[in-house]
Amino acid sequence: MNILDKEIRLDLKDFFAIIRKRLVLIISITLLCTMASAILSFFVIKPTYRTDISIVLGKVGASGTSNLNEITMYQQLLKTYAAIASSNTVAEGASRKLGNVDAKTLSESITITPQTDTQIIGITALADSSKQAYDNINALTNSFISEANKIYPKGNLSVLDKAVLPLNPIKPNKQINIAIAFFVGLMVSIGLGFILEFLDRTIKTEAEVQLYLELPVIGAIANAKDLITIKNPKSLVSESYRMLRTNIMFSSLDKKIQTIMVTSSVPGEGKTTVASNLAVIMAQSGKRTILIDCDLRKPSLHKIFEVSNLKGLSNYLIGEIVIADVVNQTQVENLEILSSGVKPANQAELLGSEKMGNFIKSLKEHYDYIILDTPPVVIVTDAQLVSQYADGCLLVIAAGEVDRSSAMKGKDLLTKVNAKILGVVLNKVEVSGKKLY
Repeated sequence: MNILDKEIRLDLKDFFAIIRKRLVLIISITLLCTMASAILSFFVIKPTYRTDISIVLGKVGASGTSNLNEITMYQQLLKTYAAIASSNTVAEGASRKLGNVDAKTLSESITITPQTDTQIIGITALADSSKQAYDNINALTNSFISEANKIYPKGNLSVLDKAVLPLNPIKPNKQINIAIAFFVGLMVSIGLGFILEFLDRTIKTEAEVQLYLELPVIGAIANAKDLITIKNPKSLVSESYRMLRTNIMFSSLDKKIQTIMVTSSVPGEGKTTVASNLAVIMAQSGKRTILIDCDLRKPSLHKIFEVSNLKGLSNYLIGEIVIADVVNQTQVENLEILSSGVKPANQAELLGSEKMGNFIKSLKEHYDYIILDTPPVVIVTDAQLVSQYADGCLLVIAAGEVDRSSAMKGKDLLTKVNAKILGVVLNKVEVSGKKLY
């Protein structure tokens, strides 16, 4: 099964996870649609009232029945009478009686419907007030009967069903409108949430790491930008770093993991923070640890630990100093730091030099753990060069920030130089309650 096939699979757990993630969006859009519908229904859309009259066309004999020929004749005349009812003459007559409605407006609000195969004409009036609808239909009906009797004196029109003053408007139906808006808003917001999720190309969860990178998640860390393992050693995040340390220790059974390289795909994923806190945790466990800033281009470890960067790794590699002169003690027992030093012009050549390799080998005789903080692997080749000295590499991925293609490229670049990737550290993950997920 390829990645695309895996990607389109969505089980019930994934469905509810997306709903939970986009819950604010879903609630906001649903409430917005519902409120908009309520405002329109109650305050904007004018109510429409309806009332009806039925008129019978025909002459009833003394026996109470009509001649069959007369019935047929009246049925044939039905359309003619309907045309009379729809005429301007009838509308103008009704308008004069009303006094407050012009003939055109009245005609547009009245519907004349001859009922097929009957002698009945239906008249329907619509207006924005109950009384107006009632007055309009009565005025037009009286005008119609008057004009029709002038044309057909023996037509014998009579009202079958009188108009009733409407109590409630036929529209807007407020309850129905609000209910429809609610469900439309709900469906649209859920659909939009899934579209946004599909368009989101970042890696956010452990499952996505395994899907796209086929690497284990060796640690999950919440977003902590400082040395939280020193400032708050009992925090949930500090405990996550201890779990990371334990996972590293047991990640290889046949070879001791002593030199650990920490890198990321692109800048801003928090690799230096991860490397710093990991080094602190290692030292706090009683292991002699050295943290080395191998980012000779944009160093930052000296800022985190507040040490000088006038001399460091680069100065040692170009032969200006001996290593004992630039290793800095920290406030953490068992932890020392080697800053990057001055920025050289040939960073990659220095990091890939034989002297660098010999230097790392010599450190293994004095330290239990050597943590190497390197530049992002997708940006420059430095991390690939340094990986040859490491017993294992950690690929830091900022959850929900890094495009999966960048993360996949970072993994591929490390694989091409046969780097031993211990796993992924999923950084900046969301925290729910007391759990990281």
